[in-house]
Amino acid sequence: KKDGTPIEVEVNARQVLWDGKPAMMSLCRDITERKKAAEQLRKNEARLRTILNVSPVPMAMNDDHHGINFLNQAFTKTFGYTTEDIHTLEDWWLKAYPDPEYRKWVIDTWQTELLRAKGTGEDFSPMEVMVRCKNGMNKTMLAAAAPITSSLDGDHLAVLYDITERKRAEEALRDSEARFRSYFDLHLHGIAITSPEKGWLQVNDRISSILGYTREEILQLTWAEMTHPDDLAADVGQFERLLAGEIDQYQMEKRFIRKNGSVVCTNLAVGCTRRADGKVDYIVALIDDITERKQAQEGKERLEAQNRQLQKAESLGRMAGAVAHHFNNQLQTVMGNLELAMLSLPNGSDTNELLCSAMQAAGRAANVSSLMLTYLGQTITQRQTLDLSEACERNIAMLEALLPKSVAIEAEISQPGPSILADMHQLQQVLINLVSNAWEACEGIPGKIGISVGQVSVSEIPEQHRFPVEWAPRHDTYACLSVKDNGCGITDGHIEQLFDPFFSSKFTGRGMGLAVVLGIVRTHEAGITVESAPGRGSAFRLYFPIEISTPKKQSLPSIIVHEKSPVITLLVVDDEDMVREVAVTLLTRIGFSVIPAKNGQEAINLLIEHGENISCVLCDVSMPHMDGWETLSELRKVTPNLPVILASGYAEEQIMDGVHSVMPDAFLSKPYRIEQLSQAIQKAMNANTVV
Repeated sequence: KKDGTPIEVEVNARQVLWDGKPAMMSLCRDITERKKAAEQLRKNEARLRTILNVSPVPMAMNDDHHGINFLNQAFTKTFGYTTEDIHTLEDWWLKAYPDPEYRKWVIDTWQTELLRAKGTGEDFSPMEVMVRCKNGMNKTMLAAAAPITSSLDGDHLAVLYDITERKRAEEALRDSEARFRSYFDLHLHGIAITSPEKGWLQVNDRISSILGYTREEILQLTWAEMTHPDDLAADVGQFERLLAGEIDQYQMEKRFIRKNGSVVCTNLAVGCTRRADGKVDYIVALIDDITERKQAQEGKERLEAQNRQLQKAESLGRMAGAVAHHFNNQLQTVMGNLELAMLSLPNGSDTNELLCSAMQAAGRAANVSSLMLTYLGQTITQRQTLDLSEACERNIAMLEALLPKSVAIEAEISQPGPSILADMHQLQQVLINLVSNAWEACEGIPGKIGISVGQVSVSEIPEQHRFPVEWAPRHDTYACLSVKDNGCGITDGHIEQLFDPFFSSKFTGRGMGLAVVLGIVRTHEAGITVESAPGRGSAFRLYFPIEISTPKKQSLPSIIVHEKSPVITLLVVDDEDMVREVAVTLLTRIGFSVIPAKNGQEAINLLIEHGENISCVLCDVSMPHMDGWETLSELRKVTPNLPVILASGYAEEQIMDGVHSVMPDAFLSKPYRIEQLSQAIQKAMNANTVV
């Protein structure tokens, strides 16, 4: 240009005649801007191809007239095809989609969506397709397209994003989730997943069966609502430590309240996952139902405790029986000599009064021995059918007279009550001892003692703190006598010792009352339970078998005095010298002739020697070498109808227990007095009298 700026022009020249002369006519058009635009377009296309080639996403361009005119490097790398392999769309469809039906679906869907996008200007909706590569492998692609020009028949760009690995990952994730779901739902433990922000997320079926709620019901409840109140504080404390970052997991034994109100014992394990900032993201709780295991453990511990109690009871029984026997033997000597001394003194003598006091003290000592035998359930009872309510009602006034004014009896006794087979005197002893025990428990406070009578089913009889430990209910229903108090209560440790002889929390020398109650309960084939806690009072409940039919009363045989001879000779057999000598003296004093023997063999020899003169035998049971039963058997071999009395410091029930080939005609409990001795001799001799 005139100013020196170069421009590009397009020159068109032709030969023309100008004034009849040949000339050249040139047409010049400035094409500088067009050239610049063309250069820019070339650069843009080069730039676009570069971008398309370096893109990791497979891309292809085509137009409706010339087919595929560009494949980027990622396309060739992904599928293995080049522009030489696929010149037209038809080549692409045939090679990438060899299955005819699938190919038709892809083409129809692709063209429909492409036309829609071109016609409306909206985005192409990506579609997921399976593409066959040149090497025969199939890849899952997410395909989309965009028009390059606005015309409907212009070029368009196809983009295929390889999602094969993603699909595999998704499939693996689905498999993993399926496995997790199977593990989650079928796990033997209850599993709960929660979030501090969102609360419950998931619970499995096992936790539903453990707690008795449906999944939907659990998701509507709070953790605290299902937790046993006594275990909530410990769980909350650990949970707060978890949220604070002090711990990442914790375990504990915990009780839950089931939907039906029952208690379930569990092992609870709680762990969490945390975000990058340390905050808890998710919380996972595993719950293992250990109720049966706990019950089995408690049952095992209960059996072990029962075994210990049985062993202790057996040991105490042997000791009490042996003590009672030896005690009674010695008391026999004491009381026999006291009685002989009293018979030798004139009435009104000061010495006689002293001996009477000594005899009363010996009698009380014998009563202690009797109580020990009662504890063992080895006392003779005269049981009859009683209305339990009526029997208790008749004793209320007597019981109230025993109590101080600060203690009141509140009786709830319905009439008529259940019938039981019982000894009225022993039932009265039970009431006196239980009420006395309740009164002492109320020391220092206004006492209330509740006495009630009712009928309960066997399912209502608790297993805990049930005595005797060997007792087990065998009937569907039982008569129940309950004595409650609002006193100081009893600790668990003391409950196990309550019925031991001479155990007392008061002072030394007490403690036979409840032991006697247990012995009477044992004699009546009954049971007793104790419910108590410190500061909450106590409840003693006795369970007697219900008596349906009324037993027939049996009349005792009349006593016929044996007067065969004016002088009756007795053979006295006892290995204890003093006991034997006292018996000889007592019998001599009341007019009998006596032949003493130190042991069973000597007694047999004396019977053979004096057989015709001996009318009756008084024989001790516990002797060395040959005991009373063996002696009795040998004596009967010598004289079959010989009247024999067995004497022992043990209880009659214990001595008579078992099967014996021969039986005595009477039994005499030591210590005995002259009157009891005379009655035993008369009974034995009358039993062998032929009328």
